Formats: sequence, structure tokens, C-alpha cells
Amino acid sequence: MSKGEIVFDGRRIDGILATVMTHDEAYVMWRLGRALERADMTTRVLGVRAAAVLAQPGCNGDGARGHDEVQWMGVLKSVWGLQMYQRAVRGPIEGTAVVNFLLEHDRFPRAVRALLREIRRALAELPDPDGPMDGVEHVEAVLRESSAASTDGRALDQAMDALQMAIAELDRRITDRYLRVGA
Repeated sequence: MSKGEIVFDGRRIDGILATVMTHDEAYVMWRLGRALERADMTTRVLGVRAAAVLAQPGCNGDGARGHDEVQWMGVLKSVWGLQMYQRAVRGPIEGTAVVNFLLEHDRFPRAVRALLREIRRALAELPDPDGPMDGVEHVEAVLRESSAASTDGRALDQAMDALQMAIAELDRRITDRYLRVGA
């Protein structure tokens, strides 16, 4: 099976679940899982690919070297964000802007900020979401700190590690609250 077929099948499953599944607690849990996985994956792309571009000699985060823009395009393509970045930013593809877009854009569905909003919405549909909501607030606090690391590769990598740990802790809280037997 090719990468394209896998992506197509994944999108097809998303569409089927969104349009034919009863939007009950099971559906909410599916949305939570999808949002957590996407937030984690976005931080991994930034922590590995974007940090590697920023760490290259002569890179100042703004795409000043000729091939930097191509590398930043690759970062955006990794999360299906190139066209949405171009539409939202309407400017050159620069490192700081790409990192900020993938962390903070509240309308791009794979940006961490938008995913946290989706997690909040989903949790609000479940009973007693207080513990997990505290976890969302913690991830948001770590995200605010992470956004400052958009020009230094090593700092970005460390910030994404911290963000991934906060997301993992949120996942643990959700699991403990809703999925543990006897919870």
C-alpha cells in the first residue's frame, strides 16, 4: 500500500466517522484521540524537522538562504499545511512564521492552538472534565513558553520536548478519567 493510499484511506475513515457515527461519547473520545495525536505529531515535526533547519549554520530562522524556503515548505507539507500557510500568512515562507503558524494559528486544524481548542470542546461534552481540563491549561501554558523558541533550533527542539511531555500528561489524565476500568 502506498503512502497516498494510506492517507486517502485515513481521510475516508475520518469522513465516514464524522458523517455516519452517532455523535455520542464514543465519537467524542475518537475526536479527543485524533486531536491529541495530531498535536503530538505537529510538535514532533517541529522538534525534528524545523529544529534541524534552524540549527544549520547560517540560518537565522527567516529563510534567508536560498534553499531554506524549500526546507520550510517541506516542514509545512509534513502536516499538510503549505497551502493554508500561504493563504493565512500571505508572505514569504520563513522559519519563525512557519513555527508560529504551526503552534499558534487558531484556524488551521493541525496547529497546536486549534487542536487544544478542539480538545476543550470535546472534553466539555463529557461528564466531569475538570481534571483533563486542568491538563489542557497546562499544555496551553507550555505552548505559550514554546512559542518564544522559534528562532533557535536547539531551543525549539527542547520546547517541543516539553510540549510533547505536557500533551502526554494530558493524554494520561484523559485515560485515567475516562478509560481506566473502575474509574
